[in-house]
Amino acid sequence: MSRMDNDSLRIPGRTGAAEGIYADMLSSLPVPERLSPENIARMLEENSSYAKRRASLAKSADSREESVSEKKKGRRAGLSVAYRAVCAVAACAVLSLGVVRYMDMGGAALADNPVRGSSYADNYDELHKTFRKYYVDDSSKTLDAVMAEIEHSYNQTDSSTVSDSQSANEEPPRSEQNGVSPSVQPDADSPAGDISSQQDEGSAADESAGVRLPQLSGEESADNVIIQGTRLYVINGSSVKVIESVGGTMSYIGECAPQDGIYEKRTLERVFPIGDRLCVIYSVVSEEPVSVPAAEQSMVDILMGGLYPGQEAEPAYSVEIVVYEQQLSGGFVASLVTSQSGTLIDARESGGYVYVVTDYDYDHSPIIGVEDLDSYVPSYTINGYKSYILPENILIPQRVSTTDYTVISGVAVLEQGTPVFVQAVLGSEGKVVMTDSSVYVFGYSEADGLSSTVCECIDLGFGAAGFVGSASVSGVALPGGIFEDNGTLFIVTLESQETGLVTSVNALRKGALGMELVSKVSFPGAASYVSYDNGIVDISGSESYSADFSDPYSPTVTDYAHAVDITSGLLSYGDGYITLTEEDGAIYLQKISISENGLVLDFETVVNDSSPFSKALSDNSLIYTDEQNGLVGVPYGFFDGHDYCYRYQLYRLDGNGFSPAGSVETHEVDDDFEIFRAKLSGGILYVISDGRIYACAVGEDSMSVISSVDLIQSSYSGHSNW
Repeated sequence: MSRMDNDSLRIPGRTGAAEGIYADMLSSLPVPERLSPENIARMLEENSSYAKRRASLAKSADSREESVSEKKKGRRAGLSVAYRAVCAVAACAVLSLGVVRYMDMGGAALADNPVRGSSYADNYDELHKTFRKYYVDDSSKTLDAVMAEIEHSYNQTDSSTVSDSQSANEEPPRSEQNGVSPSVQPDADSPAGDISSQQDEGSAADESAGVRLPQLSGEESADNVIIQGTRLYVINGSSVKVIESVGGTMSYIGECAPQDGIYEKRTLERVFPIGDRLCVIYSVVSEEPVSVPAAEQSMVDILMGGLYPGQEAEPAYSVEIVVYEQQLSGGFVASLVTSQSGTLIDARESGGYVYVVTDYDYDHSPIIGVEDLDSYVPSYTINGYKSYILPENILIPQRVSTTDYTVISGVAVLEQGTPVFVQAVLGSEGKVVMTDSSVYVFGYSEADGLSSTVCECIDLGFGAAGFVGSASVSGVALPGGIFEDNGTLFIVTLESQETGLVTSVNALRKGALGMELVSKVSFPGAASYVSYDNGIVDISGSESYSADFSDPYSPTVTDYAHAVDITSGLLSYGDGYITLTEEDGAIYLQKISISENGLVLDFETVVNDSSPFSKALSDNSLIYTDEQNGLVGVPYGFFDGHDYCYRYQLYRLDGNGFSPAGSVETHEVDDDFEIFRAKLSGGILYVISDGRIYACAVGEDSMSVISSVDLIQSSYSGHSNW
């Protein structure tokens, strides 16, 4: 079961009768031509290349294609003084195997439909009864199932009449405010009234001679090196190599590698250097075979296997947290190995504590009796010893819709004995938003004929998770419609009202009584996708609307005008941007700026014209920039007629343009030695490839290599130019 992400929703067209919880409200609505499967497919195909849209905008002011992007912003919200005091006292009382529940504020949430009574289990008997009740309940009433019905139904319908002549690739019309105020009261559910629409009149950048925009992929390349203090942690597959650097003289210390069992496979997920320790998180898949009774085997199996029972493997998923310490004799040893049930949702590090959240699905387990904890209680291990989460550490929401668990653990990496704290939330379905200070767990509820999205708020602090409170908002959360920004939780829902379908943006914050609905803006119709950018929420469907939640307590309805940002992905530098582009077999480094007349080329230099290649062409973030010292670094490679040459070229940028300021170059036959990134730390510039790292000193117009470390063995016996 996948977790709710923050990507904008693009719903593909499907056919078939709309069934399920939203069938009645959606089945009678017309199907506009622009939402037909053919037009949807055409729209997706035309929108698939972001580079084409960027180039179109840069060359013609007539292009007005829409790009709805969403920025995930999880920022740490401060803990109260009282909470810090309670957690500090509790942390002192817990040893390495301690499992505690720090806070249980309980209380009611101030929201559309207050959720009261979410509480921790008193004992395993209570948990067992609750689990059995919902294990056999209607599985179609989960948030996943309801969201699937919305998606299925909306593919065949639309919330308002749309002309069949409207092209599928046209930009959705925007709506004007027309004096309509958003609803900011928790009990105000009416849509935003009569809102007219008109074509977007936003302008694009004018064409500017000599300015080219790169074809960026939209995804940044993985960073395989973490630098902290004098140490470099290099991620190599599922292992981490540790390098010490003293004044640029590097030496290999050791490697932290997982220990796979006979039937186990570990995949490295996250790395957190904390002090002199290293915390590494692995996803684990165990496929230990189990015996199959002869009665369940086929005749072929029996003949091939003789009289021995058959074997089959059923994969089990867990997440392992390992804390490594350096030994006095050198190398690293695992001082703590703890694992928890489920698949990884997210992990964070804050203040020396690592928090890990997993989704655990129990649908495959038979339910026997209270004593058989394996059938209904998540387990965890610490240094090989298995334990079950205590009932007083398992939160039972008032309205449970599934028997999935969200498991939350905290590891105090730097404390003596490395305490581990584990909690769980029942009925969570894996719909989770995690920040540095909180975990929001979502579910679905249907009571009194009303459909609601339910949220349980868990605070993180000092290695533990504390229940803050619950909240419920009317309607069903849309896929891609849950996100958090600077302590404000946004839930975009779809619901049916007397006036028709309504899409609402609900803003919630933690208050004195738990989670509180601080404002709400509703728009008529059903959204096809949602985006959030710097406080602005855009709702797009047959009509498009926008609301400004810069002040979450007092949102305002604004004009919808979400245009493509042609500078997205470029590197800010001074009053403009740095970019690397390619044309006619050559790579160009450009400094550009934006004026009222469009793009302006400030400076340009040819990096290489020998049919070069560079990862930075699709990901400009790989370009190194140092505005303070006026430096720009570019990684690239080319074939010199004999072998591949990988080079990192440094430039100095001033009022006269770019001038060379030194380079690092190597000749190899393995692409693992392609240089792709540089990082400055402690006055040393580290030039990085998957196979080798260089520590460099940078002068006025030169760059010299102090030392280098090979991460893999080179198969080239030729030369290197530094």
